[in-house]
Amino acid sequence: MKAYPVKGGQPVNLCTSCWFLWAPDGGSAWITARRMMPAETATLDSPLSHGATFPTLPPEGIHDRADLEAVPGAHLVLENRVVWGPGLTSWAWTAAASQRNLYRIPLE
Repeated sequence: MKAYPVKGGQPVNLCTSCWFLWAPDGGSAWITARRMMPAETATLDSPLSHGATFPTLPPEGIHDRADLEAVPGAHLVLENRVVWGPGLTSWAWTAAASQRNLYRIPLE
């Protein structure tokens, strides 16, 4: 995923496969990385410097959990699409489970 400046310029590489959101107060960015880590999902909260649009990310963007953990000042939660409450002291996430029919039953 890339972010392109409205007034032109170089795009910012965000990640290979993620959801990117800004906190409602504009003070931090939330990045949920899913497909790059098949066994686990992680959401990163990264505080933004005053006037910054994006956190400090690697030039190539986020590719794995090590990249998430290396973002300065970041808080990592091993859940899917986390949203933080005021002050970043509490958070919530969506948990979903599904059960599928594992047997093939022929219908004649």
